[in-house]
Amino acid sequence: MFFLLRKTFTILGIVFLIAGFGMAVFVGAYLVNDYDKVLNGARAEAVVLQARDGGKPILEFRTGRGERVRIEGKISSSPSPYKVGERVGVFYDAADPSEALIDTFIERWFVPLLFGGFGTIFLAVGGTLFGLARRSGRRMARLMREGQRLEGRIAGFAEDRYTKINGRHPWRVLVDWTDAKGVMHRSRSEMMREDPSQRFKPGDRVTVLADANDPT
Repeated sequence: MFFLLRKTFTILGIVFLIAGFGMAVFVGAYLVNDYDKVLNGARAEAVVLQARDGGKPILEFRTGRGERVRIEGKISSSPSPYKVGERVGVFYDAADPSEALIDTFIERWFVPLLFGGFGTIFLAVGGTLFGLARRSGRRMARLMREGQRLEGRIAGFAEDRYTKINGRHPWRVLVDWTDAKGVMHRSRSEMMREDPSQRFKPGDRVTVLADANDPT
């Protein structure tokens, strides 16, 4: 994990997590509203009056008191899953029959599955980004606290042409150093916004913080 990306990953992780939790709350409220009609509402048979491809279906049903109620479906689809004259079950609020739920798979589950699926993806991506940022921060803090302080020398500089941050390619410092066992290593610094050759030159001495159990 790179220092310049850590903050970005943290922010993006939080944004994705908030969006995922928001979708989860929406799906929960949506299902509660639907199941309230299923559990506490009345049931009737509706007739499909209109079923245009790409349009919402129009249905009509008669309440237990003989009142005719016309409702519109929630989902537009092409081709339409309904046929004019088809009979479909509906659940409705006896106190307000216009509040009705068409008892078909697409009407009951399309929205929860769609937003639930996106919510799950957002939560997974947000959790991953946030976790990577936190793990990188802990790793850096541990090296700063417990790492062996070893001397290294700048071997050169490299512009990362494969990465862009705010429209600019970041830079790295290449450092040669020797661990406690005498093994030579070449390490790359964290990403830097500015060209480090303006501040350093090859051969300059720098301090390397290395994990004694894993010098790499």
